Amino acid sequence: MAKLFFIGDSITAGAWDNAGGWATQLCGQLLDRTRTSVNKKQGFYCMPYNLGVSGDTVADVIRRFDQEVGARTYGDTPQDTSQIIFAVGVNDSVCLLEQNCNHATDATFEEDLKALIMKGRKVTNNITFNGLLPVDEARTSPCPWNPLLAYRNESIERFNGIIRDVCMREGVSFINHFEEWATMTDLKDHFTDGLHPNAQGHEKLAKKIGETLFNDAFTDFHTK
Repeated sequence: MAKLFFIGDSITAGAWDNAGGWATQLCGQLLDRTRTSVNKKQGFYCMPYNLGVSGDTVADVIRRFDQEVGARTYGDTPQDTSQIIFAVGVNDSVCLLEQNCNHATDATFEEDLKALIMKGRKVTNNITFNGLLPVDEARTSPCPWNPLLAYRNESIERFNGIIRDVCMREGVSFINHFEEWATMTDLKDHFTDGLHPNAQGHEKLAKKIGETLFNDAFTDFHTK
């Protein structure tokens, strides 16, 4: 039974899109595609799961990975049937204003990413990391919901680069968004609060991620 896991933070979970966010939109596309062939002897089959949790860092995903993915792959031969999309890291980059540092150091973040890839490879070698988005700093530095925190593009860009470099060394696919979004003249119009995309932002993410993931190799992988 072919499965696809979207695992990440609040943006993965869908905040703040009334259509459920980019991952939920892609889940819907896959379920609809599977529905049309489910009664055929051979056809496309993919059961997607959105496992986004608000506030999660890479370390948080590591802690819950075995239980959440294990419960959904028990009895499977997941190396042959599962894919994982990790979309996490912006909460590691957040600036703690009183301590004048990021939530995670660069070195700790890199080690956590490698540990997460190792976790993922126990389930499947088919792993992709979704890159980080820039923010509208006028609204996120400091955060209105927590004035002791700030999301800043300098930190986010650096952490995005760490994800990219780790993926390159580990042979893991990486979907980059940062530079494209950072140069958009209407960037602020794609966010609800400066950090979380609105409906327009999530739709843009779903389009790019879907176009990147749902290629011929993806179809072959999920066709039984």
